[in-house]
Amino acid sequence: MKLKRTQTTLALLLSGALTFSTVPVALYAEPTATLQDQVDEAYSTLMTYTQELEYANNQLFQVQEDLASIQEQIKQTESDIATKQAELEEGQAALSDRVSVLYKQGGFNLMSVVLGVSDFEELFSRVYYANKVAEQDAALVNSVKTTKAELEEKQSALAAQEAEQKQLVSDQEAKTSEVQTKLSAQQSYYNGLDSELQTQLAAEAAARAAEAAAEAERAQEQENNSDGGSTTDTTTGGDTNTDANTPDASTPSGGTSSPSTPNTPSGGGSDNTVTTPDPEPEPEPEPEPPTDTGNTDSGNAPSGVVDVALAQVGKPYVWAASGPDSFDCSGLTSYAYRQMGISIPHSSQSQYNLVSSKGHLVYSVSALSPGDLVFWGYGGSGSSIYHVGMYIGGGQYVHASMPGVGVVVGTLSTGGNFAGGGSPV
Repeated sequence: MKLKRTQTTLALLLSGALTFSTVPVALYAEPTATLQDQVDEAYSTLMTYTQELEYANNQLFQVQEDLASIQEQIKQTESDIATKQAELEEGQAALSDRVSVLYKQGGFNLMSVVLGVSDFEELFSRVYYANKVAEQDAALVNSVKTTKAELEEKQSALAAQEAEQKQLVSDQEAKTSEVQTKLSAQQSYYNGLDSELQTQLAAEAAARAAEAAAEAERAQEQENNSDGGSTTDTTTGGDTNTDANTPDASTPSGGTSSPSTPNTPSGGGSDNTVTTPDPEPEPEPEPEPPTDTGNTDSGNAPSGVVDVALAQVGKPYVWAASGPDSFDCSGLTSYAYRQMGISIPHSSQSQYNLVSSKGHLVYSVSALSPGDLVFWGYGGSGSSIYHVGMYIGGGQYVHASMPGVGVVVGTLSTGGNFAGGGSPV
């Protein structure tokens, strides 16, 4: 599908007439239409890589969170082991003290129990309670030993999990870095093609403008000569034909429109100055499509968060940036909420999970409120989120779109990859 692009103004094109009018259009290696197709294809690929990078970053964030959770469990287990070790030492010390006292008092034997009693009932009581004390002491020590052994076994298992999770983090970091490298290379490739295209279009427009001006000038001279001949030489006369097909110098002939930096959102909607729909990505995962639960409670987005987000319009997209000078998609939304004193994760997948866990996920635009987050995922799946923006009302949203576009306002489209929206609070 050929992407449409916004046009530069006629004044801008005509301003280069003197500069480019001497450059033959035929010198360019590629025809303009072919070059335009190459630029459009490069831009489409750039959009896909941007989405892939956001998805890979979400996956990295998740495995890092899992690793942090395991490490916290290890830390807690170590603390529990230390506590049980202290209890064990305390119990062993109590037993040692009791044995020491008995030894200093000549020991404890059946005869000492029998000789000091007045009747059988007292004898039975002394023997019974002496045995109970010994049993309790032994049981306490054994219980502490058992608990400590269980904790040490748990510690060993967690250490193995930690090693596995560290490997997962390392693997995902490599995947994310690979996508980042592809994106950077594609950005440079696209920039070069787009610059070449704009230069070529400007040259062609300037050449057409110069040719139109020359044609107009020749037509005027011809008309002047014709008028002059009719007054001085009535026998031969001049060519008085003023062909209606003579081009107007103020209107260049048709051609390919000149592009500016594309302003197409990566989320699936369309921006105010954009006529370009998002290309359908080719996702690696095979997610399940969402199910509309009919929920209409999108939560309670804070007043003022939309104003914060809108104040960032025009700032550049930089992957992993969270302001104040540049943003990626989840960086913009987390920044806006942070200014309201509310902390949300810097990850579109985690932000989606948070909204869903609050029970605020809605699928109908009519149920959205200004300040709600809106999400896109491969196949519309909530488990494969790759983009987030903020709903501002009136069917529009603000988002950090992609490299070369930055923070823009777009019209919300709920088809295709739209995965719902709602407030994280």
